[in-house]
Amino acid sequence: SGSAIKSRMRPSSQLQCTNEDSNLTEEEKEEDRYIRNMTKSQEMRMEAQERPATPMFGSVEEVDALEYISAIDETNPETYVVVHLYEPFIPACRTLNQHWDVLARSLAHVRFLRLRGSTASTTLDPIGLPSVVIYKDGQLLSNLTPVTNDLPENFKATDVHWLLESCGIPNSNATEQTKIQYKSFVAEKSSDDFDDAYDDVD
Repeated sequence: SGSAIKSRMRPSSQLQCTNEDSNLTEEEKEEDRYIRNMTKSQEMRMEAQERPATPMFGSVEEVDALEYISAIDETNPETYVVVHLYEPFIPACRTLNQHWDVLARSLAHVRFLRLRGSTASTTLDPIGLPSVVIYKDGQLLSNLTPVTNDLPENFKATDVHWLLESCGIPNSNATEQTKIQYKSFVAEKSSDDFDDAYDDVD
């Protein structure tokens, strides 16, 4: 029973601290809380500074073949790199270029590149354009050629956004409903082959 009583007793230092707190005026207590909050905020800022910053972009980069390769190899390994291969004489490419600018601003943590197909390869068949390829840590994750196979006929920026998300591009505002909506669209639009291609979108 002695040990049980001991376990319930607070150390004298805690009792002294409690007594001292009770003797503080309201102004002194408020000042004490302010100091504690400031100290905590400073500690949190220091912790944030110690964490590596996520690279931010916010605009589309027009690149040539060499810059394209360098971007894939040299970008932060945690950053997704998405590339639009295009030709300006193709209407769908012009539309996607407009949406690319919008998406680059809304998904600033993703690096958006734009590359003319004829610059990438002299043997590239324009029938495969517009094409979207996705990389991370130097590795090819998705090759959507042509990307219009995966989009509605009159596609909007939100359609492209859903497609990128379904391919694994993270979005701080993403919801599970977005993926459900896109999978529903795919199921309605496509054949069994198309469905199989997106079976892993969870």
